[in-house]
Amino acid sequence: MQKLKVNEEFKDLISPLTPEEREGLKKSLLMFGCRDKIITWNGFIIDGHNRYELCTENGIEYETFSMDYEFEDKEEVKQWIIKNQFARRNISVYQRSALALKLKESIAEKAKENQGIRSDLTSVRNMTNVKSNEESTFKEIVSEENSPNSKPVITSIDTKKELAKIAGVSHDTIHKVEIIEHEAPSVIKDAAKENHISVNKAYNITKEVKDLQEDKKQDKATELLNQQYDTKAKEIDRQKKIADKIADAIFGILTVDIDEEKIGYYLEYSPKENMDKHIARCNEAIEKLQEVKSIFQNMKKIKVVK
Repeated sequence: MQKLKVNEEFKDLISPLTPEEREGLKKSLLMFGCRDKIITWNGFIIDGHNRYELCTENGIEYETFSMDYEFEDKEEVKQWIIKNQFARRNISVYQRSALALKLKESIAEKAKENQGIRSDLTSVRNMTNVKSNEESTFKEIVSEENSPNSKPVITSIDTKKELAKIAGVSHDTIHKVEIIEHEAPSVIKDAAKENHISVNKAYNITKEVKDLQEDKKQDKATELLNQQYDTKAKEIDRQKKIADKIADAIFGILTVDIDEEKIGYYLEYSPKENMDKHIARCNEAIEKLQEVKSIFQNMKKIKVVK
C-alpha cells in the first residue's frame, strides 16, 4: 500500500472522533473494507485521516484520490477541509463557527499578501490598513476586466465577515464563539459543542465567570450551566403542557360518539347554565378550531415552498 504523508496542520482542522465513533469506524472497516477513497493533495492526506490510521493499523487495503491540481496553495486546502466537514458531518452552530475560526490566520495572511501587492502600485502607496482589537480590515485592489482605462477599485476584506460567511452564521456569532473559545471553561465549550446550550447562553456564562479565579471558574460555570438545564427543562415541561391541551381539544371530541343521550349526561353533570351559553361556547370552540386549522394550512404551505 502507498504510504501517505500527514500534515499536522491539516489534521488539526478535523474534530477528533469520540472513542465510540472510532470503534464503530474500525468495525465497519474490518467488515466491509475501506469503501471511501482517501483524498490527498501533493501526497498529504486532506480527507480520511482516521480511515488511514485504522487501515494501516489493521492491514486493510485502501484507495486514494489525488486533488493535486485543485488548489493553489495550502490555505485553499485548509478552507476545503473545513467546508468538507460542514457538508459531511451533523455539527452544531458552535462547532461550525469554531472550525471556521481555525482559518482566521490564513484569511488574515491572505489579506496581508493583497496589501503587499497593493503597496507596489504607485497610485495606492499612501493607503493604510485599518486595524482594531476585534477585526482587521484590509484594502484590496480589484481591476475591472476588459477596460484598459479603468481605475483600480478599492474593496474591503473583513476577516470576521469572511469567517462568518464560511461558517454560514452571523458576524455576531463568530465574535461570541471566538470569546468562548479563548475564555470559557471546558464545561461550557463542551455543552455548546454538543448543542446542549446556545452560543448566546454559553457566551453569557463565559462573561459572567470571566473575572473569577481559575480554580473557582469551572465550579461557577458548572453551577450556571445546571441552572440553564433546569430552566430548559421547565420550558420543555411548559411546552408539553400546552401541546397536551391542544391535543385534548383536537382529539378529545373525536373519541366520543355524540348523541342526544350523551349531551344529556353533559348537561346533568355540568354547572347549571342557560342553553344559550352552551351554544355560544360551542361557537367559540368552533372558531378556535378554525384558527388551529388555518395555522396548520399555513404551515403546510410554508413547508411546500421551502
